[in-house]
Amino acid sequence: MARLEKLSNISWKQPFKDRKKELHLFTTQKDVSTHCNLQDGTKRLLHIKFENHFNIDIIDNFQITSGKAISFPVRLQKLFEPIIWNNPESFFIVTVLDGNTDNDNQELLKQYSTTGSLTINTRIGQNKFRESLIKYWNSECAVTNVDIVELLKASHIKPWKDSNDNERIDKYNGLLLNPMLDELFDKGYITFRDDCCIKISSILTSPLIFNINSNFKLKRIENKHKEYLKFHRENIFKG
Repeated sequence: MARLEKLSNISWKQPFKDRKKELHLFTTQKDVSTHCNLQDGTKRLLHIKFENHFNIDIIDNFQITSGKAISFPVRLQKLFEPIIWNNPESFFIVTVLDGNTDNDNQELLKQYSTTGSLTINTRIGQNKFRESLIKYWNSECAVTNVDIVELLKASHIKPWKDSNDNERIDKYNGLLLNPMLDELFDKGYITFRDDCCIKISSILTSPLIFNINSNFKLKRIENKHKEYLKFHRENIFKG
């Protein structure tokens, strides 16, 4: 089993190689676990930062289990598993946030308490969500004919912050949009009715400037989209 590298009394570097199949963090070094008070049967707020190119930066409460191994919740295992198994030479860094007062930790805690989010730099399941939208919308914008997948945005209909874990990865809570439509939709300047037709905010007095018009409509819609679209019309759309 690969050995973790202690970085400080509140953090350690965790290698991917020789992972346990249970997808736990390794048992922490004795001096780290003692200083951080990682007692069995407790929960601690941990910051888990993968290498930058993975774009995964997580804050969550983790259960400290028997032997001081820290279990990943199932929702995180699904995200971590392909990365861990396919990148055996890589690593992530774990920092214990609660009970420590350095400035960096305080800033992370402030963001966590403000957003209520599990993540700072990425959304858990975002890759899975995007892939499901690309497949559903046949690699094209849900409204226009833009088909350069790299440019298309996976836009939540009911925003991430207002959604539960299931809604956050539900393909029916998403539209694959070109960058301009994505920005307008996200900020509430456009929405869509249950008949697929676009609804443009009166704030946009010259919508043609944004290359949109009243003839725009979604290419398809199913009943499962409608509750999400209703939420967007009632809570996001600027009218």
